[in-house]
Amino acid sequence: MLAAGEESHVRLRSYYYPLWKATILGPCERRETATSQAPDGTLLVSVPPESCEIEVVFTEPPRTAISLIISGRRLDVCLDFVTIESFKT
Repeated sequence: MLAAGEESHVRLRSYYYPLWKATILGPCERRETATSQAPDGTLLVSVPPESCEIEVVFTEPPRTAISLIISGRRLDVCLDFVTIESFKT
């Protein structure tokens, strides 16, 4: 919980990447807020002057899940082939 004060930024101990999404959880509302990169490469989150909580989530794009499924299946096929070949010898 962040106390009320001036509008500012909170620096998180995680490196910035555009897929980080920050949400302000206020007493009566829930809204997305801006994230940016600090000079040292860490993640900055804009916070409002009123007291609130912040939820920060990293969301993988769909292409990542698809590529993991494809590469996992290819690995399964390769392992099956190695297993079959080892039984033949």
